[in-house]
Amino acid sequence: MPYSKYFIMLADDDPDDRLLFQQALEDLSIEQHPLTFPNGKDLIDYLHKAIVLPDLLFLDINMPLKNGLETLNEIKTDKTLQNVPIVMFSTTINPNFVQSAYLAGANLYAAKPSSYTQLVTLLRRILELDAGGLLIKRSLDRFLFETN
Repeated sequence: MPYSKYFIMLADDDPDDRLLFQQALEDLSIEQHPLTFPNGKDLIDYLHKAIVLPDLLFLDINMPLKNGLETLNEIKTDKTLQNVPIVMFSTTINPNFVQSAYLAGANLYAAKPSSYTQLVTLLRRILELDAGGLLIKRSLDRFLFETN
């Protein structure tokens, strides 16, 4: 698996979602434990001090202190962070949020699945797309990614 050595980060305010995300990556044999943050502010604070940037970053939309779209905008306007691939990762698939994320520079918008098995499948597919260079510039009609 070309993505097994990925350094992945997730910002999500739901502790259960963070735990399931971590377990799913373990099931996919990702060697490095992902870093998780409960909100966009903590993630941004970390990134501004980081020596190594993530290979892939997942952002939930609805978070306290700094939501996913605010965090995305801040990352994409920062010259040191703007090239980090970002997957918006949310149960909210409102077309306005999807379009806003696309226009702000996210690489993909993934709908959180309803089961653990679907989560593992979704993460595998996203990691395979990224490893194949297919997250770089997606058209809006291929931007929303769902398992169901």
